[in-house]
Amino acid sequence: MSPDMSRVKWSPAQVAHRERMAEAIAYAKAAVADPQIRRIYEQMSIERKGNKRPCDMAVSDYFDGNNLLGDKFHWDIEWWRETKKYRKKKKR
Repeated sequence: MSPDMSRVKWSPAQVAHRERMAEAIAYAKAAVADPQIRRIYEQMSIERKGNKRPCDMAVSDYFDGNNLLGDKFHWDIEWWRETKKYRKKKKR
């Protein structure tokens, strides 16, 4: 069982990092869903990290400032930030 984190007061730096991580994961899911971009990340994972998963490679690539989706689909991070404000948070 995981600890109850509902009463934790996150610092501004922690909140910023958690938001950036959520953005990276959203980017990675979208990137790996595209067959062409997935192949790129599979090849990158073989060349750079050995047997790292393509999704992990996409997250790492996002944090490095690379955006393969932007070139193909005009990935708009500002749009994603706006839409996530309206999503419901999970209650446990």
